[in-house]
Amino acid sequence: MKRLFCVLLALLMLCFTFVPTIAEDKQVNSKLSTEVKDTIKDMSSDGEISVYVVLNDIDSDAVMDSFAKKFKGEASEYMLAKEGDPEATIRQVVQGDVSLKEECEERADPVNGDLLQKGIENKRSLFAASYFEKNSAFANTFATKGNQLFVSKYSPLLILTVSKNTLLEMEKNSNVASIELFTDSEIKDLLSVANGITRADYVRDTCGNTGTGVKIGQLEDGVPELGVNDLRNATIIRRSSGNYSSHATIVAQVMVGSSHGIAPNATLYSVACDTKANFYGSVEWLLSQGVNVINMSAGWDSVLGEYDILAKWVDHIAIMHDVHFVSAAGNSGAYIVSPAMAYNTITVGGFNSKGTVSHTDDAIYSDSSYIESGTSGRPEKPNLIAPAENMFITGINDELSGTSLAAPQVAGIIAQLCGYRSALKVKQTAVGAMLAAGASLKLEGVNGSGQRGDSFRSGVRISGSTQISDYEGAGKVNARDARLIASTGNYWGVNISASSFPYTQTVYINASNDSLTRVAIFWLKRNSLAATDHTTGTVAQESIPDLDLKVYAPDGTLVGSSTTTHSNFEIVQFNTPATGTYSIQITKHGTGSSTRENVGIAVW
Repeated sequence: MKRLFCVLLALLMLCFTFVPTIAEDKQVNSKLSTEVKDTIKDMSSDGEISVYVVLNDIDSDAVMDSFAKKFKGEASEYMLAKEGDPEATIRQVVQGDVSLKEECEERADPVNGDLLQKGIENKRSLFAASYFEKNSAFANTFATKGNQLFVSKYSPLLILTVSKNTLLEMEKNSNVASIELFTDSEIKDLLSVANGITRADYVRDTCGNTGTGVKIGQLEDGVPELGVNDLRNATIIRRSSGNYSSHATIVAQVMVGSSHGIAPNATLYSVACDTKANFYGSVEWLLSQGVNVINMSAGWDSVLGEYDILAKWVDHIAIMHDVHFVSAAGNSGAYIVSPAMAYNTITVGGFNSKGTVSHTDDAIYSDSSYIESGTSGRPEKPNLIAPAENMFITGINDELSGTSLAAPQVAGIIAQLCGYRSALKVKQTAVGAMLAAGASLKLEGVNGSGQRGDSFRSGVRISGSTQISDYEGAGKVNARDARLIASTGNYWGVNISASSFPYTQTVYINASNDSLTRVAIFWLKRNSLAATDHTTGTVAQESIPDLDLKVYAPDGTLVGSSTTTHSNFEIVQFNTPATGTYSIQITKHGTGSSTRENVGIAVW
């Protein structure tokens, strides 16, 4: 018996010798994040964990080929708007027109808006079918239906609850790029706010750009109450009834309301998402409805200005599926909330207009968030600011404050622009550049006057640039000036190959138009969520490059440059020395891994 015990003990020790631990087996090539490893370290084999699973991406070129074959007319119009320059003729016509910065010009839309919208929706449906086939097959292999928290139709992302054993099996699957810890939490309202005053009323009432033909998506903790007088004439489609929210109702009023609505003829699609778990599905429902702009006047303040997986996913959605994403910066007066840290979203901070149209009495909204975490691997935020403090909304007998109402003002302005120029639905870079170039009114100016042409005080500007502020980004949003850029055709959305840098674009500028000229560029982060670096266990997406901007006068003299290091937009501002053709030069620095960059250029 003693001998048998010794034999059994030896065999048992042998088993332990050859059963590697997770750390030993996966130390070099692990797809698990550090948080996942720490969580399962002392977990039993049947203990459960909820995780993000990022798969290798689908073949997007194959989907686009299918799009071109199945929907020839829509695909042709889509490519004209996305990759072409439909404004080239307009730009030639308006050269030398000295009235353009004073008048509301009407010019025919060179793109068939209805055909383009059908193209956007058909393209998304093909991607949805391809993603869902792959993602659902993977999910069904590793998790029961009840444990499939989210299976994406528009990206290679899943959220699953699995046992420790299943997790380790899942990690071995060749389709898996990375696995990160998922922790659910409730969304937070960022509003105590009301409508503000921008030049959006001029674009809406004088120019007649009311968002016709544009679909706006609204993400909230609830849906708007349609019985409110201000919304009775609006076209609002809700994913479900019930779960009404006064916050959602007020935000909807700012975008499509009868009294204050910036884009009252746009169609609003509203969906409630109260937790991270249903945020993803809510966004994808909006995509399935064909929305062009998504406004998020809410967010999560637990990530403290980080470029987290939520922001990475929004970057993927924005660039892959041609949607303008607008987010409120947050109301902590400190760190930017999630997902407002996404590169491809327009993040909006706030200021107090003091209830007047004058800019001289304006003040920064002290609770407007502006801080990012770390010094690299994240963008500079916010992009713009809009009125956000002590405002009144129709039917609300109180002053309200918060960046939640600043964001829908910008979303409404984007809808105005997309309604005026259909191609802008698929040119996020051009719109980002137009908003930045048009935001020539400053709050944190040299004299604090908020006047056109002010430069930022050295205490608030980003090193290397006098036109991008930590607190307000490009400055105060100005719908009239952004629309003016659209009417002159002085904007471009271009794909620049890596070998084409430095890239040069030329533009004719009439010195008599205005003493001040602003040139802005805005570029996107290409997130395919496909490539992976298993030595770190994280998804190694295509890194965003550092682009710099220089502008040269007709005689070759450098008139301005902008060289920030973290932002994905640059602005040059100068007094025009002479009439003629100016050269806009974009140079690329750093280790951006993309073979081409999606860049928008705008001149005001």
